[in-house]
Amino acid sequence: MDNDLFLRKHTEKLVNLLNSLISYCGSMEDDDYKRRAAMYSKMLNALNTGSFDCEGEDGYGQSPANVEKQKDIQFPALDKIKRECYFRGKNICFTGFGTSEKRVLADICECLDISMKSSISGVLEYLVCGANPGPSKIKKCQTLNIPIREIETFLKEISE
Repeated sequence: MDNDLFLRKHTEKLVNLLNSLISYCGSMEDDDYKRRAAMYSKMLNALNTGSFDCEGEDGYGQSPANVEKQKDIQFPALDKIKRECYFRGKNICFTGFGTSEKRVLADICECLDISMKSSISGVLEYLVCGANPGPSKIKKCQTLNIPIREIETFLKEISE
């Protein structure tokens, strides 16, 4: 199969998939689904025009408003963290945070021997949510009866 035929065939499949995702996400009431529909529309536009404009995005599909909310989080200095706190040694997943916040959270987790998980499973003990949490992670935690905490509650518990 020549490259042009291969690209046309798979581009057509991708366009169909994106159109389906846009239709589904656009029909949902949840704001996260609306943001996803907008992101999928941008991807579809990129396929059709050959250029992708990601202005106004942080690279992860988050709106600038959500990124701004995340910047308001007041993380404690590492020397102000209670070494003996309730979350010490737990398995925790963090959702709804930007890259820089996740780096800070990773440092905090290291100080507290917290195992930072990236997915939801039966070994998880807590889900901690930031400004833009993943709805599928929340739903799965609810199904598995895993406690969900806001970042402010987590930070209050670990701070001196």
